[in-house]
This record gives sequence, C-alpha cells and structure tokens, in this order.
Amino acid sequence: PHPRRSRVPNAPLGVRRKAVARIQLRGMGACEAAVIALALASQIAAVHAQFFPQILPMSYYVNSSQPADSCLLHGECGVNRFCLRPPLSSLRGTCSQCWRCSLFPDIYGACPDECYLNEGGFCTYPTGCGQGLYCSTDTSVTGSPVCKSCMECLSNADALFGNCSLSCPSGPLDASGFCGESLPAYVFLAFTAAEISASAGDITGGAIQPDDLDAWLQAVPNLLPPARAAAAVAALSDSAGTALPAAAFVSALMNVSSLSLICPQVPPRGGGPPARVVDAGCPCNATVGAISFLCPTGYRCSRDAYVALDTDAPRAPAATTLRALCKPCDAGQYCREGTFLQNESDTSSLDCLAGFYCPTPAAQLECPPGFYCVGRT
Repeated sequence: PHPRRSRVPNAPLGVRRKAVARIQLRGMGACEAAVIALALASQIAAVHAQFFPQILPMSYYVNSSQPADSCLLHGECGVNRFCLRPPLSSLRGTCSQCWRCSLFPDIYGACPDECYLNEGGFCTYPTGCGQGLYCSTDTSVTGSPVCKSCMECLSNADALFGNCSLSCPSGPLDASGFCGESLPAYVFLAFTAAEISASAGDITGGAIQPDDLDAWLQAVPNLLPPARAAAAVAALSDSAGTALPAAAFVSALMNVSSLSLICPQVPPRGGGPPARVVDAGCPCNATVGAISFLCPTGYRCSRDAYVALDTDAPRAPAATTLRALCKPCDAGQYCREGTFLQNESDTSSLDCLAGFYCPTPAAQLECPPGFYCVGRT
C-alpha cells in the first residue's frame, strides 16, 4: 500500500476485486471486467462511505472565518487540516487545509496521515480521495478507479462522474487557459477561492461572497485595516456588494502581486491624486519632505526593508518604483507620520526623548509626576 494511505481502510477494494474476479470467471477478459467494474463503482458508493467517515462533501474546502488555530500537533487541527509549523524551529504553527500539502508538497512538506489522502487507492465517489485529489476513470493499473492529484484532471472525461469540479475547485485544467509554470499558481488560487467562500467551489460558475472576501482579507497576518480590506475588495470587484466570480478572482491575482492588491498604487500620469498615507508593509516614498506615500505613525520608510528584483515590476509596480517599504520602529523609539532616515545605520534620532516615555513607537508622552524617564523609556 501507498505509505500516505496506510491508515485508510481498504475494505471496499477487496469487495471490488471479488466483483472483478467473479466477472472474469464467467468468461469475460480483464478489459471487459474492468469496464463493468467501473460501472459498479457508483453502486457501492454508499458502502464505501461507511469506511471513510472522515471525508466530507465538497464544502470541506471552506475555512472558518475565524483566525487559524494555533497548534503543535497535526491531531489538534481536526478534519482535513494539518499543523503547518515554521521549519527548523520549535514554534507553534497554524492549522491549514490539507490541499496545500497534497498539491504543493515542495512548499508545505508531505501531508501527514491525519489528512487521510488516498492517492493511488480505490475510489467510488468524487470526494472520497481526500483534499487535492479526485476519483479518476483511469483503471489501467489496478483495474479499478483510482484517486489522482487534481493537477492531473485535465478534462472532465478524466473524472469518474464526468466533472473535475466535483472534487477539484480548479476544474478541468485544459480549459483554464494556463499552462506550464503558470498552472500551479492557477490551481493554488482556485483552491484558495474555494477556501474563502462556500459558493466558490467551482471555478467555472462559483463566486466569492463579499462578506467572505472581506473576512479573508481582514484575517491576513498583521490584521489588514478594515478600510484597506474594503479597498482591496473594491479593486477586485467591479460592483460593490455583489459576488465576485471565482474565475475573476483567480484572473486578477494571476496578474498582480498581493502587495499590489492590498496597498495603494502609484497613479498613472494624469490620473488621480496619490495616496497621502499608506499602511504598514506597503511601498512608501523614501525621500526627505515627501507629501505622499507616507508611512503611518509608529513606522518608518526603509529602503533596506525592500528586497526584490526589477522583474517584479509588472506584478508589483508601486514597490519596484518606490523601492522602499514601511517597517515598524523599535521599542523605545518614536516615529511620527512620514518618518524617513537617509542613514539607516544611525537611528538614534528616533529615540524617545528624556523626560518622556513611549509605550509604543506611535506615542510619546510626558513622564508622569514622581517618575524619572531617561531616553528610550
């Protein structure tokens, strides 16, 4: 058995083999037996489901709107999720959906047994294989339908029930319009759309509800401000308050970086006025006396924080043009709006003044009576 499906019961496979054997005993060859066996697959789906109670319907790609759970062990994450921990560390991780390690093991590592992936194993219904897999019509190896990666569902004819989208939010890949190195990005975004909203499970006709998209954007690390999340939603959708087609979501993010989506962009010549203040982590104006693209209070505009190649220009034009990002100031410093240092090796000018204290880099308050406050308090 495949090592990743060692914990998945294989009783239905035994039932299947007996059916094929009986057909062959009646004078039919292996090929004819396989054809009839393929037809029988749907009839034993109910029996097979009893052996896979942990596999859920298509909605299993939908995440809760709550922030991801903290974890140390895979078993803490529940059904169809695994613990994604920072590599080479003992830090706690976050619970992530199993399609990530199923389809992108080079990024997320191999899936644990808790994901219940049945790749290469017998299947009888669309979602009986685990996340990132589909039940294929390929019987060439075992004489039975087997589970394969959604990366291999090229046309609907490859899927047991004639529809890749029943198992794979990315749908039939030959119809995507993408190929080569861009195809994995397309698949990743299609699965992300299905994770964001229950109504986006089918790239060909699904859509992301505005509230789901807004919740997803506000749940990103460092908590994207509601106003910026709303602007990102508006940038993705032509009509405010209406569902965003999953295909439009994928197409939009195939052409731009996420930084371009959540941060203000440099307007074209003759366009509208530029943003005055940007958010943390966004491209900023690293010049003395700048009046636009300023960092907010508590942050400073840093050229050292920007590390990228010019090849990013088509996807992140503001970042490659401004070549600086807003980074948080250190404890004991005070950074007013628009702070920028030409010499980043000397940050002493940002120290909280003697006689004051800075509870955060965004506030500098007078030392209260009865207390003595040295510099950087």
